[in-house]
Amino acid sequence: MKIYHVSCPMKIGQHEWRLIIRDFYISGRVKACTEYEWRKDGGPWRNAKDWPTYDSNDTYNGLPRSLQKLFDANKAAVDLFIYGKQPDQLPLL
Repeated sequence: MKIYHVSCPMKIGQHEWRLIIRDFYISGRVKACTEYEWRKDGGPWRNAKDWPTYDSNDTYNGLPRSLQKLFDANKAAVDLFIYGKQPDQLPLL
């Protein structure tokens, strides 16, 4: 499976989080999707499903709501790799 983007880690609370955009098999097809990983004190990266309050039935999957900051910081990559939208050019000066 292909990995398209791995964000720089962002400190949220006492943990570092990163956003990954990679291929997943969904309904027999390969699609690019996002996932989160976390770690504490520079330890190994762990999947969001290992988060102590993870709950797939919750709107936020039981993850910190402040992950929205990480998503927003990587919105251009999400738009490009998931939706195929080219990012707007940033000002040169």
